[in-house]
Amino acid sequence: MRGADSLTAEVSMSTGKPQEPPDLRPNWQDRDARGLQHIRQPRHAVTSNSRFERQSHQSERAPGSQPIASEDDLSQIAVNSELYGYRESAMASSPARAIRHGIAVGMLSVCGSLLPPIATAGSACAPAEMPKTDIVGVMNDLFEALLTDNQERLQQVTSPDFYAYDGGMRFSGPALMDLIKKGHASGKKWVWSITDPEVHVACDLAWITYVNQGSVEDTSGRQALTWLESAILEYSNARWRIRFVHSTRAPKPI
Repeated sequence: MRGADSLTAEVSMSTGKPQEPPDLRPNWQDRDARGLQHIRQPRHAVTSNSRFERQSHQSERAPGSQPIASEDDLSQIAVNSELYGYRESAMASSPARAIRHGIAVGMLSVCGSLLPPIATAGSACAPAEMPKTDIVGVMNDLFEALLTDNQERLQQVTSPDFYAYDGGMRFSGPALMDLIKKGHASGKKWVWSITDPEVHVACDLAWITYVNQGSVEDTSGRQALTWLESAILEYSNARWRIRFVHSTRAPKPI
């Protein structure tokens, strides 16, 4: 015998009425399960059921009415908000991000400490177009100040902390001037001249080496002498000043 289900099927076929499509919308009980599925999908991924539901809702809207968000759309928004909000907060508090930030700050601190004081302080360097012969000119000014016993001129071409090594002794500016004055008082005359100068400039510092060809004359006569000398100068207030001079007498004229 045919059962009731068989009879119902025959009646449907005989009447020619199409069967209603199955309800594809998920129920509320599996919302949490669907939320987990969305977590595993790309950010902009949309399931086929969501597309089908949006198309169904749009086809059911009256002409001219505004779109109505479905329950599934609302749950999808909630899942995405929770998911990406968590990801952003997790990234913001990530230990890796904190480590990278610490490394960047540390590198900037180290690089800043390695910079020369000249660069970090913003001190003005000597103009690049300034000729190196100016350094030689300042050394000649020093010679002139000493040979003419001009204390004021000596202070103009030297720094306040100027000193010199000569004859195995250290002399300040005033002490060096007193030594030359005593020599002049005893009848000595010096002649100094810079030859073979080599000048190097680094921003506001310069150093020079040269051979001082000269002579010394007293009551016993004139004697040709040679000194090997070097000096360090500093550029400040738009001019070079001598900070240090070293002089060594050569055994014989070079």
